[in-house]
Amino acid sequence: MKKKGLLGILGIFALGLLASCGDASTSTTMNTTTKTTESLDPEIDGIVYKVSDTLEVQTLVQNGFTFDQAKGLLSFNTPGEYIIKGVLNGSIECSASLVEKVTLVLNGVTITSNKPAISWLSESSKVEVKAKKDTENYLITTDSTTLTNSTIQSNNNVEFGGKGSLSIINNQKHAVSASEIVVKNEITLNITANVKDGLHAKAITIENGNIDITAVMDAMEAEVNSKGTKGTIFITGGTIKIHDSKIAIKAATSISFENPVDTDVIGILLKVNNISDKVLQSVSITNKSTALTYYLNDTLTNI
Repeated sequence: MKKKGLLGILGIFALGLLASCGDASTSTTMNTTTKTTESLDPEIDGIVYKVSDTLEVQTLVQNGFTFDQAKGLLSFNTPGEYIIKGVLNGSIECSASLVEKVTLVLNGVTITSNKPAISWLSESSKVEVKAKKDTENYLITTDSTTLTNSTIQSNNNVEFGGKGSLSIINNQKHAVSASEIVVKNEITLNITANVKDGLHAKAITIENGNIDITAVMDAMEAEVNSKGTKGTIFITGGTIKIHDSKIAIKAATSISFENPVDTDVIGILLKVNNISDKVLQSVSITNKSTALTYYLNDTLTNI
């Protein structure tokens, strides 16, 4: 009797979970959920949601997202951390109503779309994209007649972190387009922009990481926005390799190489090869780093 009673309670609990993460519309579906056992990340006591036959999301957040199977659209509407694993022929969207940060941990993900693989619509919040250690992840924007979509497209700040690998490939516009871009931790970031810029924002900050960029236009560009602010690129650490681009690093206001603030000096390794126009272009270019090593076409050079 005790065993049957326990099974009944667990059954009611499972049905409640299914009801809580589903949507009333026929095109939005959420498949079976399972309690974390062989989870995507055993350190997190969350729920693994089987979003589709090829995609899973693990999170502690209840009712944090929906999935429109017809559109292949995974939508996040609640702040928190979400671990994503698998393959999606579609895209991820974060709600414009969010005012707190969403963290997307990529744990072996391939997203392919002719739209932005990740779009962030909020003017009030930020999104952090982390590549989980020992994983390879791919965000790919395919060809389109419109040529208007960046692979990651945001109205606010995008942070890249983690200790895994993330490859971003764009065949329409910029690889990453945002208000501000920050690269930190030990992430390996491989960027290919086959039409325009690699990283495009009003401000770019690189604190650490291993970054490799190929771009038809500018590998990195920081523009002054409509309010006349920013246009800055600030680099304090990491390994940056730029090749086969028109301009390597371009900023409307300033390009600065400096030591980190309140942390140990990591060092900056900058390698630039096969640039068709200018390597560095800005009103102000300064080097205050005590640990910058700069190679231009495999020759050790000074900034």
